[in-house]
Amino acid sequence: LYSEVYPSLQEIFEVELEEIEVKLYVPSMEDVASGVGGFVPFRAGRPGAINLNLFYVRAVEGTMELIALHELVHHFLWKVGIQPSRLWVHEGLAEYISIELGKNMGLGEGVEEHEEEIVEIASNLNNLGFIQDWSFEQQGDLTPYYAASYHIFKTLGDEFGGLNFYHDFFNYVAAKGEVSDDVTVIECLSLAANQSLFERFREWGFELPPMDLSEARLLAERQAEGLPSWCQPARMIARLFLKISYQLEEAGFFALAEASVKVATWISKNASVLSLFIYSLIVASLVTSIWFFKHYQALK
Repeated sequence: LYSEVYPSLQEIFEVELEEIEVKLYVPSMEDVASGVGGFVPFRAGRPGAINLNLFYVRAVEGTMELIALHELVHHFLWKVGIQPSRLWVHEGLAEYISIELGKNMGLGEGVEEHEEEIVEIASNLNNLGFIQDWSFEQQGDLTPYYAASYHIFKTLGDEFGGLNFYHDFFNYVAAKGEVSDDVTVIECLSLAANQSLFERFREWGFELPPMDLSEARLLAERQAEGLPSWCQPARMIARLFLKISYQLEEAGFFALAEASVKVATWISKNASVLSLFIYSLIVASLVTSIWFFKHYQALK
């Protein structure tokens, strides 16, 4: 399984793993009752061996393979720079990536059953912000934590391009060197999405500080740069407002500088419509000019 899926994970994360140790263990009654399928212990911030629950060997087809994939993803997440302290990120992405790869590989109905289960649980959760405090010391039923974390990454993946979106996200994470706080995680997700996702996370119930002006401007610049070439008129106008924002900030007009960034962001989001409108104006102006010229020539 690992030899088959490793190239796909390597392509997504763009990192190499060293030798991975895998162990099967006999579960305790507590493990069976809580549904623990496997785990990767972190010692001194580093992942240890992949431990797989022997109980699931005889489970529905694909279940054991999905668990094994999930645990392997933890190693890749750590290698790319996501620290285990952000447990909601580790578990949410391990769930999302293992499920997506499991479906792509046709591992069996165990994958679909697991996805359906956590999707149903997530659908009954109104506020997802509780996962910010998820830690290794957490007691009780952890299923809502897994479901909420998965829901976030599933939602973003569906909206912004699936595994390709997370490939870009991991590139931004790697550029940071190490990611150990929620703000940096969301900043990297925003860069990959080419738009700010801070408000989205606030809507999900996350407690986050206000995004500062430089961060908002950075995201607006990324968004403008990502516009297709035929949206050049909108790109030029967005860049103009971003330049004005810098000048206003230097002059001490912070509210106006922030407003300029918001205008630039709006222009980039509506670039196609705005560019078509500008092109239409240009064509209309040319047609009108030609008509007046011909009319003038006819009167002479």
